Amino acid sequence: MRHILILQRLEYSSINVVIGEKIRQGDLIGKCGNSGNSSEPHLHFQVMNTSKIDECVSLKIKFSNGRSPIKGDSI
Repeated sequence: MRHILILQRLEYSSINVVIGEKIRQGDLIGKCGNSGNSSEPHLHFQVMNTSKIDECVSLKIKFSNGRSPIKGDSI
């Protein structure tokens, strides 16, 4: 299954990947930043089943420590 990863609020000019590029654990994707109208650096992280925003379903993720974050968690 193909997964679509969306990261928002990255540091300006820090993105190290291009659309469609395969990534692996440990790859540097970009740096957490403070873009937009926010008071501190933070990251929006979402995994979806398709890039079609009106058809997508957000997928649950599990980190290597076994934890699955839920909306609003700080990780």
